[in-house]
Amino acid sequence: PASTPASTPSSQSTPSNAVLAITNLPFHNGEVGIGYTPIALGAGGGTPPYSWSISGGALPAGLSLSGGGQVSGTPSAAGHPSFSVQVTDSVGGTATGPGSVNIFATLAVTQPCADLCSVEQGCAVCGNFGGISGGASPFTYSVTAGAPPDGMGRSGLSLTGAFPPPGPLGAFNMTVRVRDLYGAQQDVNANWYVFPHIVFSVGSAQCGPSYGCRIQNVTIVFLSPGTYGDWVGSFNLTITDQSVCGPGAAKCSSTITVVVDSERRFG
Repeated sequence: PASTPASTPSSQSTPSNAVLAITNLPFHNGEVGIGYTPIALGAGGGTPPYSWSISGGALPAGLSLSGGGQVSGTPSAAGHPSFSVQVTDSVGGTATGPGSVNIFATLAVTQPCADLCSVEQGCAVCGNFGGISGGASPFTYSVTAGAPPDGMGRSGLSLTGAFPPPGPLGAFNMTVRVRDLYGAQQDVNANWYVFPHIVFSVGSAQCGPSYGCRIQNVTIVFLSPGTYGDWVGSFNLTITDQSVCGPGAAKCSSTITVVVDSERRFG
């Protein structure tokens, strides 16, 4: 019998009855300095093969689009640019589609207690030891060295609870590693020195010449000059901790009531 000639694949593109269209633009977000997971743009219809290009705007700095439709690179600047991509088939047909990518700034941390934070025993408002900027959430936190001070807990970059009794210098230290969505990581170091709570040995005291004491660095204002006679009164003296323990009304403090017998005449 006569042999049947073997068929050979055609080197020419086979036209499609479908209209050329973009089918997939799987852009995702990224972070400065972190390699962008490559993606492949998709198209269908028209007459393959296809060629891709940016027709409007620009990709984030550091990323590029190949003619074959692959986006890759390492972002070098934060931003949220919008752009248009275009696919062209072998007979000149085109289709366009919109795209946008959010590039987060590099993960950075602050660590105010990296050298030393002096805090007062019992203080419960001075536990913050770090902050985050940039990066992409969610963030995870793990202790890589040390531990929270005795009896305290940790939430992110803050301690919870009150500081324990004093220990030797360097007794309380910890390192927490922060990691973001794209794998960027930074370490936050903290060292605490705890000193005893401010306390007076007595709750009240009397002061005047007959008691052999005097008041320094305290100003008492009399609203009725011209009134003669000994002034006897009292006032509350509060000493407030000015450490990193926390500014404002939450500062650690102790108060004593001082009774004053001036044994002088004012007028």
